[in-house]
Amino acid sequence: QTLKQFEDINIIVKLHPGTTYYNISELVKEISPETSIFKSEDIFNILKKSDVVIALNYSTAILDAMILKIPTMLILTEKQNYENESMLQKNATLVVKDFDMIKNSIKNILNDNKMINTLIEKANQFVKEYFVNHGTSSYSLKTILDK
Repeated sequence: QTLKQFEDINIIVKLHPGTTYYNISELVKEISPETSIFKSEDIFNILKKSDVVIALNYSTAILDAMILKIPTMLILTEKQNYENESMLQKNATLVVKDFDMIKNSIKNILNDNKMINTLIEKANQFVKEYFVNHGTSSYSLKTILDK
């Protein structure tokens, strides 16, 4: 409902591909019938169409978006001690812990170029620090498997 308050945005929902405890597809379609919902599609193809990624839980989709230099926002819907994760500690993603912060945070991640650039910069630093074999990961994996 909050996203619908912003003009000129297309909402895409990517659900976890496996079985989940609850399915939010019906709720999403009820609130926003025009929203595209994907479940088994390749995340890379969806991310290529995205200007911002908003996750409702700690997810590899955030890491994928960071690698592609897409600003990210994580809404912590429940307390799960993700607050201590290094990605959050390094401010590589915009973290929303309070429902009252959602609208303003979305406004900022869509419009505040300084914040967007800072998020991308910090995400790049995080990726460089915590991932190895940049640009050669497939070759490195093949080498390990060949051994």
